[in-house]
Amino acid sequence: MRPPTAPDGRTAAIPAGMGARVRRLTTRLNQYIATGRRNPVWFAMFIFGRFTLARRLAWGIRSPSRRRSRTDHPTIFPAVDVEAAVRDLRVDGIHPGLMLPRTTLAEILRFAEARRCYANSDPNRAIRVNRGGDVHFDGPPPLIADYHGQVFDCPAIRQLATDGTLTRIATAYLRSEPQLTRCRLWWSFVAPDSPAELRNTFSQDAFHFDIDDWACLKYFFYLVDVDDGAGPHRVIRGSHRNRRLRHQFTIFKGQSLASLTKVYPARDFLTITGPAGFGFAEDPFAFHTGTVATVRPRLMLEVEYGVSQLPVAGRYGSPQG
Repeated sequence: MRPPTAPDGRTAAIPAGMGARVRRLTTRLNQYIATGRRNPVWFAMFIFGRFTLARRLAWGIRSPSRRRSRTDHPTIFPAVDVEAAVRDLRVDGIHPGLMLPRTTLAEILRFAEARRCYANSDPNRAIRVNRGGDVHFDGPPPLIADYHGQVFDCPAIRQLATDGTLTRIATAYLRSEPQLTRCRLWWSFVAPDSPAELRNTFSQDAFHFDIDDWACLKYFFYLVDVDDGAGPHRVIRGSHRNRRLRHQFTIFKGQSLASLTKVYPARDFLTITGPAGFGFAEDPFAFHTGTVATVRPRLMLEVEYGVSQLPVAGRYGSPQG
């Protein structure tokens, strides 16, 4: 993990012009309506969860009655210091000290190569990708390809979702019994001609924060080597607790790079690279983004915990199927 000398100035989170904003909002609206119908309480969380004070109040009310120590699950991360991880998360919003065992990495790669994934998350556009990211497309190359709910067919991913170290970190950080909300496995491809609106849709070069619950913790794992040319993840250190009001009173979770550089120093814009198997924990309320791959594709796994059993809008892979 390294801070760049200065923010790279690539595509802002929201394209200029009201037309693009309206199209983006319309794209999300159906997801939000469907999610709210499943659980009307979700609307309250989604509206008020962007405010730091509301999050702290809701989080504090839930914590004392729901806190539970998770020490019963085996772990594949015996060397990880749980207390140090939680300290990093509280201060920086990120902890980079995870590494998948080779056997776990190999099992997930075999699974990804054997299963179909869906170009630009379109269920009608199934494709196969080998572990090197090679794939043939009909038409323009997609920006991403997602495995959706199939992820829970992979024993290694199921094991990660209940790993003792990951759940202990989540329990301590969330101050609550962690609820597994989703797992996601997806490719990001080299797609230089992809429009800015599509990159925003799939959070590529588009800084944003997540509102999946009153409090969340995500684990990300690179399943291939990721350097500057393979679409590394970026995060603004400390932005999960240091939030200007203008970045709270907004209907959009995405914020322009220009508005963020006015608030956060260049040293807090972190670009995360690492070898295959490298992982990190992150509070997704911090501003973060994927970046567009420019040289080689990236395969990434995400495991997310929350503090409630609220549905997640746009869920890619849930334990409920």
